Amino acid sequence: MKQIIITLIAWTAIVLNASATAQDPEVLMWNGQKYNLMAEPLLGCEEMDSLLGEWGSEWEDTSSWRNYRGYWEIVDSVLYLNYVKVNGDTIYARDIPVLKPYCTNGMAKATWVTSSFKITSGKIVYPDTGFYTTSYEHEDQVEMKDGVIVSMKHTENKRLIYSTWEKREAFESFLEDLGRELRRRFPKVRNYIGAEVWYRDYDSTMMPTSVEIVFPKKTRNRDYNRRGLSRNVKNVVREKLAKYVLEHKVFDLYYVKGQIWQGQCMAHINIPQ
Repeated sequence: MKQIIITLIAWTAIVLNASATAQDPEVLMWNGQKYNLMAEPLLGCEEMDSLLGEWGSEWEDTSSWRNYRGYWEIVDSVLYLNYVKVNGDTIYARDIPVLKPYCTNGMAKATWVTSSFKITSGKIVYPDTGFYTTSYEHEDQVEMKDGVIVSMKHTENKRLIYSTWEKREAFESFLEDLGRELRRRFPKVRNYIGAEVWYRDYDSTMMPTSVEIVFPKKTRNRDYNRRGLSRNVKNVVREKLAKYVLEHKVFDLYYVKGQIWQGQCMAHINIPQ
């Protein structure tokens, strides 16, 4: 089964820092179920600009640069703000003066919202450090006009292959053994050999059935294969690397938004001197 491959050049371990931290989503209740609201609807409310700036100036947690979290509800296809949590304090929409004109039954009707956003539930499938770009098992893309739902598109995501630490450690040991074998069989080989490893064809369960090995001349941080590799060396690496990766399913694989996403793809083979 052919699938579109979207490359993600990174292990799924995410490096969190102040400049790139996944943000805590807003909270949405709908028909008794809790969702993550992957947007900040209050940013579209001009009356809230001053207050949002005041709250945001006191932020300390990099996972919430806005320094507040909105709690929302959808009732009869209409979006309402119930309350906001700021520095541990709960502030109800009915108690925010600028939102009083929007309030009905104690909640603010979000008529200022005309946009598309994602709501999610279930486990995290693919973590990301972007703004609300983390993928979950269950996702709905919601289109709203004047705070009322006009359309929705549902997506199911899942992790097909999980690269555990045990798998990675075993793979590193395999690469060390391969490096020693190449040094023994091809004495002129030096330094590193870098190889990109890509899952290619898939069966009906979306498991890979073939692997492609590519030898790049350069990567981001290292010059690989700058001395050139003979055809015999490449053939050995292709054969052994493809067989191992296909058998042990080394790299992460995801099914997100109807497409297959592959995780880290580089194999670093150190040739002992």
